[in-house]
Formats: sequence, structure tokens, C-alpha cells
Amino acid sequence: MESVATGTCCSCLANSSPTKFKDAPLSTRDKFYNDQTKNLSKASIEKEVIEIAAVAVGKSLHAQFQAAFGDTRTDLKTRVSFKFSTSRGIYGTPAFIVNGFVLPGVGSPMDYNGWRKIIDPLVAAEKVEGDEYDSKNFERSVYLYK
Repeated sequence: MESVATGTCCSCLANSSPTKFKDAPLSTRDKFYNDQTKNLSKASIEKEVIEIAAVAVGKSLHAQFQAAFGDTRTDLKTRVSFKFSTSRGIYGTPAFIVNGFVLPGVGSPMDYNGWRKIIDPLVAAEKVEGDEYDSKNFERSVYLYK
């Protein structure tokens, strides 16, 4: 429910300030685990999430948040996105996929040097002997990479 609620509320923030909102669901997520919500209705949970979102970014968006929860397209997009990410082994944020592989350390921030260690070997090309551009025939050669 948390990811659907967060995705739904974020859809209201396209031209507003999503940075104000991003920490609100995380700081209150303990309220929305299974045990805490098992006896609550969907409507009461939505109402609480809308209130948290409105407090985070301003009461003026309260009606938009409310409308977003009634938007089945936003709900479906969020659910599909969540299911797709879990099917790829992503169970937390931030998470990154490089060349189809989930990087280890989900939830851990990575600095510039950390990214260089991952990306540099992928973009470093090693030319294979005999694989050259033939300028006479204007053929483009294909370079093979390790």
C-alpha cells in the first residue's frame, strides 16, 4: 500500500515541490505496516496518507491528492511499476540497475568514485586485433568489448 500511496501522491506534484514530499511517507511508514493497518479500511488509510502529503507540501493540494486516489490510471501505473521492480529484485530505494543487473547495496548512497568503479569498466573499450575501419570500402567495423 505504501508504494501505491506514495506514487499516487507524487502524481500530484508534477509542477509542485516533490522534494518536500519525498521524506513524508518514509518518516511515517511505520504507521502503514500490515499489523497497523489490518483492521483499517482502505478509505481510512487513504485519508491518512492524503493528510500526511498535504501537510508536507501544503494544504492547497489536499483536493488534488484526494482526486489522485480516485484515478485508476495512476493507481494501475503505480502497481505495475511496483510489481515490475520487485520482479527485478528491487525491494528498497534507492536502487539502480546497470546493464540489466541490480547493483548491490540498495538503500545506500553512492558517491562519484563508487559510480566510476561501476561504469568505467563498462565503457572502456579494448580494440580486438584485426578489427579496424576499412576506409576504402567505407565499412564500419564492430568493436568487441571484454
